[in-house]
Amino acid sequence: MSLFRFGSLLVGLSLLAFGCSPTSHDLPSSAGSFEDRYTVHGSLAPSPRGYPLMAYDPVKDRVYEVGGYYGYGFDAVINDLWSFAPRTRTWTQIADVLPPGNGDALALDVQSRRIIEYQPFAEQIETWAYDLETGKWENRHPAVEPPARWGSMMVYDPAADRILLYGGTDLNDGSTVLGDLWAYDYESNSWTALHPRVSPAPHHFPVLEYVPTIDRVVLFGGFQQGFASLFNDTWAYDYRRNRWVNLRPKNPPAPRAYHYMAFDPASNQIVLFGGILHPSDQPDETTINETWTYSVSRNAWMQVFPDGAPGPRAWHAMSHTGGPVVLFGGGASRFSYTNETFLYKAGARRWELVAGGAKAGGSNTLTDGGAVGPVAARLSSRRAGSGQMR
Repeated sequence: MSLFRFGSLLVGLSLLAFGCSPTSHDLPSSAGSFEDRYTVHGSLAPSPRGYPLMAYDPVKDRVYEVGGYYGYGFDAVINDLWSFAPRTRTWTQIADVLPPGNGDALALDVQSRRIIEYQPFAEQIETWAYDLETGKWENRHPAVEPPARWGSMMVYDPAADRILLYGGTDLNDGSTVLGDLWAYDYESNSWTALHPRVSPAPHHFPVLEYVPTIDRVVLFGGFQQGFASLFNDTWAYDYRRNRWVNLRPKNPPAPRAYHYMAFDPASNQIVLFGGILHPSDQPDETTINETWTYSVSRNAWMQVFPDGAPGPRAWHAMSHTGGPVVLFGGGASRFSYTNETFLYKAGARRWELVAGGAKAGGSNTLTDGGAVGPVAARLSSRRAGSGQMR
């Protein structure tokens, strides 16, 4: 699931007018460590952030969280690694194994026991793997890698034992939304372009989730080509047949982006939360706190109104687990990210805040008694082209 999601950073850069050309931006490729542990409500939790990357390991029953951003600007990169235990509702910072840099998308290969991160922002596109058993990162150097992009998403298909990457926007021209689909096989260390006969229109910031009960990857929402409008289409991808199917479910949510979703195994439903509804509002995006569920058996969406719902937010992440869905981070705006962790049980229709509560207080500081240590970012020589980037 859904990445660090790099696109919105560039909106901030154009708004803050760092002296860059309106058609050319330097892109960060890696960052220094975010050294401060953050104690909130008596428990350890990651710092407030947007665009966290999360993935679930069913073997250890842990959700892993990698990096994120705490505001606009090249110095806003957070470069750390955490795990969350759903049963005990506790976060643990994994020390001395910092990620190699900020990635665009991430997924966890359960069979290989590796977190796979796609990193397109350096001069050379890279595929990194984190070994859950040894605690080491490795640059895999596959012979072929997906073209550079931002705003993509990856998901692991355990039946196929492949990680799938879809969508985003061409990092070289900065404006062409992509609709290509790639599969990564850790054992052979190879990326393969899949070329299904029928595909969704290109999506920027799509959200993908694997549904084990139908052995399909489900896609919903994101930006359309040109960034002026949003999708509310629901598609399912079958790896064995290399086929996308437009599900056309009943009662779909309104078009949106910067939302997230995760599968709830107890109810056989996908849970969707938050996002923005109006891309024309950029840069003053209006966030929402809607909760929707997609019934896999009925092929229908339904808005629900659960108790304890998180406040309006976007740029957060969600993950399935063996039990409730986990939601972390995001915020009402790009300058008010939180470090809240919520659990949601679709059957009970109830959100519960289990950790966090701090908020970012601007682009380079944290409030509520916390302080951010310096976070440096190297600037890549890769340049983005014309077009407003999100």
